[in-house]
Amino acid sequence: MTVWETRCLAASVVKPVLWRRYQDDIFGMWRGSEADLQEFHSFLNRQHPNIRCSLSSGHSVNFLDLTISNLNGFLTFKLFSKPTDSNMVLPPASYHPPHVFKGILYSQILRLSSRSSSRRDFLSALSLKSKVWLSQGYTRTLIRRLKTRVLGLTQQHLDWRTGSFPCGRSCASCSH
Repeated sequence: MTVWETRCLAASVVKPVLWRRYQDDIFGMWRGSEADLQEFHSFLNRQHPNIRCSLSSGHSVNFLDLTISNLNGFLTFKLFSKPTDSNMVLPPASYHPPHVFKGILYSQILRLSSRSSSRRDFLSALSLKSKVWLSQGYTRTLIRRLKTRVLGLTQQHLDWRTGSFPCGRSCASCSH
């Protein structure tokens, strides 16, 4: 994929503003016309007989486990779950030490916070996941305690107003 990607981007007359790939999933941003985007997509599909790209465009797209949206020029993101996702985790009735179950929920709640650019999206995703966890035997008390712990950590590192983590660098257009 790296060789294909490098050749395609070098040979293309028009290019996306942003191009990021994770294995065989590609996320890009386009500033040109819809016709140019369609031509670029056709160009990509002509480059190798066994590699075909599908195109999803619009102000909101699903990429990996995120829904990424363009909201007035700012990218926002929230957790995306495929319809086939059961949201199941290891049930507390299984024979594992108690700290294992706390660790599982803690990591899942931390994942929800890192996949949400707003507190509202985080709480919405947590509400949906909590219903499944409660049905599996986890307690509201444990979920609430871990949520409070994650929110305490998150407030130190995440600016919920802008939906960005500080990266420690300065850029021309912003200061992180």
